[in-house]
Amino acid sequence: LRTTLDAVRVGFLTFVGVALGSKLGGLHISTANIAITCLMAALIGLGFGALALALSAGTGRMSVAVYGAIGAGIFFHLLNALAALNHKLAQLARWSPFHYYLGNDPLNNGMDWGHAAVLFAICVVLLGESLGLFQRRAIRQRD
Repeated sequence: LRTTLDAVRVGFLTFVGVALGSKLGGLHISTANIAITCLMAALIGLGFGALALALSAGTGRMSVAVYGAIGAGIFFHLLNALAALNHKLAQLARWSPFHYYLGNDPLNNGMDWGHAAVLFAICVVLLGESLGLFQRRAIRQRD
């Protein structure tokens, strides 16, 4: 719960900072699109946080959770970036959460509800898996 609140807080503060900067700088960026982009950023952050939780629950090791989530983030970010440069990788980009975060260019085009649903589903699935892994781990340790 604390991590979720932290993600919401970071998303909100990012929104405030970017919206204020846009107004002060005369950039004329849609405030709604800034909010949507920050929401998508919070969702992808929660997804990688849920991955870290699942890795931690499954292994019981903080280092596996931290380095696994960081490694996955780097891998998927590179996959998404390289897919834009190589048409052969374009199909693989759909496996990257960054494709759903930035694929529609939410800052310019607004919300893609399908992409938001995919990011939300990633969070829900990984959190559900974390709960199951944690319960199995707790049962094993009682024996």
